[in-house]
Amino acid sequence: SRNIHSLPAEINETPIKQTATFSGRVLDNQIILVVWVTISGDPQDWGDSKAYNALLDTGAQKTMVSGKVVEEVGLIASGVFPISGVTGDTITANKYKVRIDIPIMREERSLGGGTRAEPVLSGKDIDVALFPDSFKPGTFDVLLGMDFLYGFHLTIFADTFILSN
Repeated sequence: SRNIHSLPAEINETPIKQTATFSGRVLDNQIILVVWVTISGDPQDWGDSKAYNALLDTGAQKTMVSGKVVEEVGLIASGVFPISGVTGDTITANKYKVRIDIPIMREERSLGGGTRAEPVLSGKDIDVALFPDSFKPGTFDVLLGMDFLYGFHLTIFADTFILSN
């Protein structure tokens, strides 16, 4: 075994990224979690974020949002995306620049002699597509595709899922 002091300087000085996890239940074979959506580039401020139910979909390449998200967050289209469905048909959908965050863990914060648990967010700025008119999700307004999930670690076992950064 090698002594850490004999490793190259760039390895010794590389900070270790702290990982955090979020877990929840798989219900009816779906992973639904709450995400916060803001306009991409906005300062990270809870007051500007809106919470929405999101379906985690490892079979989707692209993250999509409903018209409700577009309207409530005040998103403005920045172009169009070609979207190919499982049937092979391709349609175009409006593209929006957003920041999507998930509450990856809770952190205790001191407030005037007491403490309060606040979520710590982890996410990314991403281009999303508007759901096609023919797609009517019932229980969610955001579909998290692989473009968002890239960079997270997902574990599914029985009726529990764990998402880590």
